[in-house]
Amino acid sequence: MPRHSCSRLPRTLRAPSAILLADTLTVAASPLPQVNGFSVCASYRFGDRDIENLQVPDAAICVLEAGVRIDGSVELGTASESTHGA
Repeated sequence: MPRHSCSRLPRTLRAPSAILLADTLTVAASPLPQVNGFSVCASYRFGDRDIENLQVPDAAICVLEAGVRIDGSVELGTASESTHGA
């Protein structure tokens, strides 16, 4: 899985299809499921959280709404999408 370290996801990851799906995604539980020290966002949307590391599995969509702060690594799986919500 490619690994990107950042505190804010770049706009280049914004995908129109993911934005259109944002309202249909389930709001993630707090905290997100954890695997090997990463919060896993698989077809969720969430906001107003600080997390250390984020993983979006293969072919999953993750929508970051207002108030999300990532202080660590972001791992995007093959054909996954991560975007900022509207």
